[in-house]
Amino acid sequence: MRVRHWCQNGVSPAGALTFEGHLQRAAEWHAQDMRDRAYIAHQAPAPAPYGADPIDRVLRAGYQPPKGFRNGENLALGYRNPQEVVQAWLDSKQGHCETLARKDYVDIGVAAVDNFWALEVASPL
Repeated sequence: MRVRHWCQNGVSPAGALTFEGHLQRAAEWHAQDMRDRAYIAHQAPAPAPYGADPIDRVLRAGYQPPKGFRNGENLALGYRNPQEVVQAWLDSKQGHCETLARKDYVDIGVAAVDNFWALEVASPL
């Protein structure tokens, strides 16, 4: 599956992203954990069952290109559907749009559990 993304706040459009199962698993884990423990943060509070930081969760999920990788994460709470949450990230002034538009990210996983959203993006080095 190929996904197109773009920003509306002056950031240049990036290329297409490819769905990646390990990133999907990391996104699902984090969305579920945030919902179950009622928080929204990039760093999971202890005990962090899937890893405290985004890179920990992505590695534990099995995303391990041989030469390493760069990764990013967007989170959201309260949006009812994918169109709403993506639009909020695109309109964000806090770096969410830049995460979506970063040209070197090529892989994506995204999950929602109730209204807790997690998006993981990465690029092998």
